[in-house]
Amino acid sequence: MVTKEKIVENELMKEIVSIRVDALWKMLNQQKNDGFFPEPYEEGATGKFDNKGAIFIPGGLIYKDVDEMPICYDNNSAVTPESFRKKVREAMQYDNATLLFPDGIAAGINLDSGFFSKAARHIYTFRETAFRRKKRIKDHIYFTVISDDIIRSHCPTYIPQPYGARTRISSCAAVL
Repeated sequence: MVTKEKIVENELMKEIVSIRVDALWKMLNQQKNDGFFPEPYEEGATGKFDNKGAIFIPGGLIYKDVDEMPICYDNNSAVTPESFRKKVREAMQYDNATLLFPDGIAAGINLDSGFFSKAARHIYTFRETAFRRKKRIKDHIYFTVISDDIIRSHCPTYIPQPYGARTRISSCAAVL
């Protein structure tokens, strides 16, 4: 079993923490110079990486992008911890998702949010159906869970609706 210590000590988490510390200093500097903090939803309020590809997904989960094209990436592009951290910063310059493979990174991948929403709803519905005491499962299962329910259950309560594509995909991908 992977411990919390091992998760926090990996290179991806180190780089994300580094980026977040930079964002904290930016906000403190703006408060010192301008006398106020930026609004929470202001564009780039907490750093230049906040509005870009901050979704990191294991590459083995995704085989095709939204246009059903195969995922292409540079093999052996992230061999050392330093080169991996550099690739993470480069990947965060692009919108959309970043896929992490054992031998490289694919940045700026546009994912089909409909697929993730439908798959997450199927998982929740089939799990609910499996725990019923009925002997037979009907041929057609009606979805009682909608994607907003899934997103709301995975997001902090202070994030208001409507939810954006990044929030939708990351919340539904967490179910998978």
